[in-house]
Amino acid sequence: MSGDITEYREGACSHRGQRIERIEALLRELEVLSHSATDVPLPLVLRALTTIEQARAVLRRCADAAARAAADAEEGDPQPDIDSEILERMYRSLGTGRPPPKR
Repeated sequence: MSGDITEYREGACSHRGQRIERIEALLRELEVLSHSATDVPLPLVLRALTTIEQARAVLRRCADAAARAAADAEEGDPQPDIDSEILERMYRSLGTGRPPPKR
């Protein structure tokens, strides 16, 4: 794992949509709190709002990745096209004595 929050983890797909919705709700709460902060210096409020927007951008990428992962899971795993003649020549040139699987 690289530490990237957008990285795919097995078992996380089923709850990913709920997590994204929950994080979005928390970001909205933070935004409301930031706008209503009267005792906080303006530069700090602006920084908080900028950080919230950056978090939303990451969240959008996560939601897009989740949607693509769900679409890929529905389509199934595509299999590559294998030219049996090329495969047969490769086995002969390697001299392994193993014939390629018959199709």
